[in-house]
Amino acid sequence: MKKIIILTISIILSHISFGQEKYDSRLLVRYDKALLEKIAKETPGRLNWLNYHISHMYKIIDKSKVTSSNIDTLKLFDIKTKKVIKGKIKNIDPKTFNPFLYNIKEDAKNDKYYLIPGTNKVVHIFPRNKTINEYNKTIK
Repeated sequence: MKKIIILTISIILSHISFGQEKYDSRLLVRYDKALLEKIAKETPGRLNWLNYHISHMYKIIDKSKVTSSNIDTLKLFDIKTKKVIKGKIKNIDPKTFNPFLYNIKEDAKNDKYYLIPGTNKVVHIFPRNKTINEYNKTIK
């Protein structure tokens, strides 16, 4: 009987959580939690885009693969004051990298490159239009 109750509760909880849209925690740097929850409830397609965007707008690559001579230096950025702040950038993990924490400016049509200080790595920011087109392919 105890197993049946536990199984029933598990099934109910899985259905509840399955129906809810989850947001990438990196979005909390730019968006308030209440706003993300509101977006999830009212316009889940927008939340899907935000989640896709933060994970697919960049790629971390070796500097040797960059053909552009226009490479900026990655710097810490305070989103509230909209200013670059002093601080050392440490241990960037390509899977959990949060572009909202840095001085990254996304362009609609052009690639952007940011050298990670003290490394031979570059954050390659894809053109926003490219990211939108790639996202649109996933929802067709």
